[in-house]
Amino acid sequence: MSKPILKVILSALALLLGSCQSNKIVSIDFSDGTFKGEVDEEGAKNGKGDYLWYDGSSYKGDFLKDERHGVGSFTWANGEKYVGEYLEGVRTGEGSYFWPDGSSYEGSFLKGSRHGEGVFTSSDGTTYQGEWLNDQQHGKGVLVFADGRRIQGLWKNGKIMTSPAMLPPKAEKPILIVEEIPQETFDPITSKSEPESEALQGKPTEGTISPLMPNDAKQAPPPIPPTSKALTDAPAFDLNSKPADKEISNPIEDDSQSTASKSANKSPVGISEPSESTVWTGTVEEAEIEFTTELINGLDTVRVKKSNEPFTGTMRILNRSGSLQGSVNLENGLLHGEEVFYESDGSVSEKNVWENGRLVK
Repeated sequence: MSKPILKVILSALALLLGSCQSNKIVSIDFSDGTFKGEVDEEGAKNGKGDYLWYDGSSYKGDFLKDERHGVGSFTWANGEKYVGEYLEGVRTGEGSYFWPDGSSYEGSFLKGSRHGEGVFTSSDGTTYQGEWLNDQQHGKGVLVFADGRRIQGLWKNGKIMTSPAMLPPKAEKPILIVEEIPQETFDPITSKSEPESEALQGKPTEGTISPLMPNDAKQAPPPIPPTSKALTDAPAFDLNSKPADKEISNPIEDDSQSTASKSANKSPVGISEPSESTVWTGTVEEAEIEFTTELINGLDTVRVKKSNEPFTGTMRILNRSGSLQGSVNLENGLLHGEEVFYESDGSVSEKNVWENGRLVK
C-alpha cells in the first residue's frame, strides 16, 4: 500500500516542477534595449519581467504574449511615470500618471487616454475632479483653485460650458436738493371782501400773503437724479468660457393688455417635466437638478432623475440672462442629431452631428 501512495506523491511533484519551469527566466538584448524576465516555450515575453530601453525609459510588470498586460510601472526618460493596469499593451483600467513638475492624474484610462472618472492635480494646487473623455474634461466636474475658489459645472472637450454671471451695474442713490424760496417771490393773494368768501375761507384778511403748499400746482419738480454708474471692478474668472450676456430689461407692456393676455404671452423659463419627443428648456443648473448623466459602455447617457428613464427629445440650454446658449437632440438618452452652440448675439458658434452617442461630424 505504501508504494502506490509514494508513486502518486512523486507524480504530483513532477507535474508541479514541470509547471513551474514552463516559463523560463532569460535575458535578451534587443536593438532598442534589454529584457530580463519570464518567457514561454515559444520565446515570447510572458509573466513578470523588466524592459530597459537605451534612452533610459523602463517598464517593470506583467507581460502576456509579448505585450504589457496586467499591472505594471512605466517610467519615461524625461521623468514621466505611469503606474497601473495594462490591456494588450496600452493603458486601460485604473492607474496613476505623474509629471516631473508635480502634476498628477489618478483615475480611469481607456486605450491609453484618460476616460471616465478621474482627478487631475496641477503643480500650483488647482484640481479638477470629474468626468473625462479622450484625454479631456468632458461631462460633470468640479474645479477647485489653490485659493479655495470652486466652480462646479459641465465641460465639453476640455472647455467649461457653464458661464459665470457678471455683476449687474449698481444704481447711485439720488440726492434731493430743496432750496429756500425767498418770501418776496410769493404771489400776493388778496382775500375777497365779500362776506360769503370770508365765511368759506376762514380768517383770511385783505393784504395777507399765503405761502405755496406742497399740493399746490406751482410746486417745483425735484431735480433729476444722476445717471447710474457701471460697476468697474466686477470679479474675473480665469476660465476658457464665453462671457455672460448683458442683462436685458423687459420692455414695458401696454396697459391696455388684460391680465389674462399678459399671462398667456409670458413664457417663464423653468424646469419642465420631460416626456417622449419633448422640448426641455432651462439653465445648466436646472438641468443638473432634473437629469443625471451616466457613462454606459463608454457613452454618456442622460436620464430623468424622477423616472430613471432615458431622455428622448430636445434640450435647449439657456444662460442666466435667458438667452439661448445651445441645443441638442437626444434619443434614448444618447446624443443623436444636431448639437448647436450660439454666441451672445444669436449667431451659431459651433455645430456638431451625433449618432447614437457618437460624434460623426
